[in-house]
Amino acid sequence: MFLVVPAHLDSPRQRAVKQLLLLLLNVQEDSLRQSESKMKELEEERSRLQRTNAAQHTQLDKYKKISEEKQSLADSLETQVTTLKKVQFHLLLFLLLLHMLPPFCLIGLLLIANS
Repeated sequence: MFLVVPAHLDSPRQRAVKQLLLLLLNVQEDSLRQSESKMKELEEERSRLQRTNAAQHTQLDKYKKISEEKQSLADSLETQVTTLKKVQFHLLLFLLLLHMLPPFCLIGLLLIANS
């Protein structure tokens, strides 16, 4: 940056003031460049973090969906186990009624089936 001073105002003192002003101007320009550079770095970092956040959010949604599916499967299997225990109990009861097994064996099986 150039600072134009009329020739009739170009005394040694004014030249010193002019140099001081140029020096201050250079310092401000350097500071501005550093600030712009830092701002650019921060914007790049923000952009990178936004991409990372989006990727993590996508993964979180994916694992949440998998978790819900597995919970649904576990609930279904638990229902099946309960149903099979009831069927087992009823079959053993049916066998008892038909006298196919001695009562002392059947009582033990019924206790096992209900546990």
